[in-house]
Amino acid sequence: MAQLALERQELRAQLQAERRMLVLRALVLPEQRLADLRRERARLALERVQVHLELDRAHLARMRALAAPAHPGGRVPGSTTSSASS
Repeated sequence: MAQLALERQELRAQLQAERRMLVLRALVLPEQRLADLRRERARLALERVQVHLELDRAHLARMRALAAPAHPGGRVPGSTTSSASS
């Protein structure tokens, strides 16, 4: 009889421990999920910044190409005057 009571007590202790673990897991999992989502959001924000930086660099390269003289020395072929004297 004492053995049965001891086994019941051990079972109750196990169930309480499992219940505590389930409660802790229920509290921890949403926090972990939230942390994962925050990391993903930060990664996407960084990726967006990198894409914008690439676009800005491409735009700057196009603007530099447009601003550069079309011909060496800034002269237009067939012209008798230089662009500096105009």
